[in-house]
Amino acid sequence: MPIQPQTVGLTGVITPIVLVDPAAPPVNIIDRKDPFIVRVTISLSGPLVPFLAGQHFVTVARIESIGGGFEGQIGPAVNTTVVPVGLTWAAVIDIHCPAAASHPPGSPGYIQEGVYELAVLTRLFNVANVPLGLTGYQSLEYIEFYNSPTTPP
Repeated sequence: MPIQPQTVGLTGVITPIVLVDPAAPPVNIIDRKDPFIVRVTISLSGPLVPFLAGQHFVTVARIESIGGGFEGQIGPAVNTTVVPVGLTWAAVIDIHCPAAASHPPGSPGYIQEGVYELAVLTRLFNVANVPLGLTGYQSLEYIEFYNSPTTPP
């Protein structure tokens, strides 16, 4: 998905999301007892990229339940400083998420078994933490959290 707005002097792309479960190869099915990583790559190119040096992207992962269930941010927001190399910049951003079963049932952040939509959102901020109007997102249509025989309720 392209970062917006695209201009003559700046283009950007967010690559598709990869879920990394330490117990398995990258997949979109996660055991609720396993912590996991949401990985995305952001890249910028064009003659305006050097002017973004020192600014930072704030990237978050959010899920939305398909049916009843948790909806909201998973894992922490990740700040990534832009350090251009010539007219380009790229970064692999890992959002480390706790196990879905790590929250008590009924508490905020408790992710029950089921299917969810995952989206990663990113916005560019200046050094004073003011948004600069450059934003983007990428979604992974569906992920599923399941209970293995050893997953707590």
